[in-house]
Amino acid sequence: MKTNTRNARNRLRSLRTSEPLSWVDWLSRQRTTDLKEVRRMTVAGRLNRAVALDFHPTGGEELLRTLLNDSPILLWPDADMVVSDAACRIVEACWPEVPLWLADAYRARLAGDYSDLAGWRAVWDDDTWLDLCRRFAGNSEDPTAEG
Repeated sequence: MKTNTRNARNRLRSLRTSEPLSWVDWLSRQRTTDLKEVRRMTVAGRLNRAVALDFHPTGGEELLRTLLNDSPILLWPDADMVVSDAACRIVEACWPEVPLWLADAYRARLAGDYSDLAGWRAVWDDDTWLDLCRRFAGNSEDPTAEG
C-alpha cells in the first residue's frame, strides 16, 4: 500500500510560511460526526491549518485516520480533560513550540506537576517523518516535488 504524504507535506509547508490569525482549526464532536463531510472539508481546504479536536476521540479511529490522511498536525485532549476557551488559547499562545511544551508538560505531569498543556496529545509530523513514511510505503516519488 502506497502512502501519499503530498497533502500533509503541502499543509505543513503552508503552516510554516504563513501567519494566520489562528494556527489551529478547532473541531467539535458535532462537526466530526459525518466522516464524509470531514473528508470534504480537508479536500476543499477548509481545514488548512493544524487540526485540534475539543473532545477525546474515544472509539474515533476512523475519524483520526481521516484527519491524519491530510493533517500533519493533530491535537486532542485526554479523556478526563475539559477543553475550555482558555485551554484552546494556551495551545495557540505557545505556537509553534507546542511539541516542546507538550513534552515538557508531560514530563512535569509524571513528576506530579500538572499543567494545562499536560492534558493534550498530538501527532506532529515533520519533513523527516513524512520522507520516512514515503520510503517505507515503497513510494519512490521525489518527496520534495510540488503539487
